[in-house]
Amino acid sequence: MSELFQYLETRGRTLVVGDLHGCYDRLQQALTDIGFAPAKESLLSVGDLTDRGPRSLDCLRLLNEPWFHAVRGNHEALMLAALCDGDAESRALWELNGGHWFWQLDKAQQTEVRALCQDKVMNLPVAMEIRTPGGYHIGLVHADPLVDNWRELRARLRYPRPDADFVEQLQWSRQRLMSLHRDPAAADATERARCHIAGIDLVCMGHTPLPEARPLGRGNLLWLDTGAFAGHPLGLLDVEAYLAQLGQPPTGALPPQ
Repeated sequence: MSELFQYLETRGRTLVVGDLHGCYDRLQQALTDIGFAPAKESLLSVGDLTDRGPRSLDCLRLLNEPWFHAVRGNHEALMLAALCDGDAESRALWELNGGHWFWQLDKAQQTEVRALCQDKVMNLPVAMEIRTPGGYHIGLVHADPLVDNWRELRARLRYPRPDADFVEQLQWSRQRLMSLHRDPAAADATERARCHIAGIDLVCMGHTPLPEARPLGRGNLLWLDTGAFAGHPLGLLDVEAYLAQLGQPPTGALPPQ
């Protein structure tokens, strides 16, 4: 399996958080409120650790923690383009989308960010599958899985030739979510078809701030970007508890290949 796809098994309570966007203090308070124990529990992120909020560097430093795992979001992609490619157009696009914080850091901090990009951010997968202690298989992508079968997503991210446009759209697409918001009263059969990904128990995503400022679950899809940078509570869920509340037992998803 290429580095664009990662498979891992979590331990203890498995939490997934929506887009952080530099809201480090808000995350720490939320974790304290629920009694998060990093020595025996796991925290997964759907990406967009930086930009817009006040503590982007501290959110990036989470990548050094053994209990924290993330997929690459579009803001990570913007940062990599600006700092690794280094052209003026990429830098301007990143700044337009909240990347100005980097230029406000001192030289040592900028060096740390560049090192984190090289050592951590550049190696983040664009999709992840986790197996929880209770046997659930949870998929993570930043924006949308694009396809309706998790096996196909895996296959399309394999080397030697993963499609660059597919990889990009996993981090940027809003089509499925926007379709649901345009047509909230869709017939049940239609909604089930567009809100179910075969071969996985649940797919967690972020990317689009939800107008309700709370997580949105449809079928086996769950969107978690609650717009924390705008002052709303973080989207943070115990995925096993969420699925158990829905009455969904583990389905025995595909083993890693």
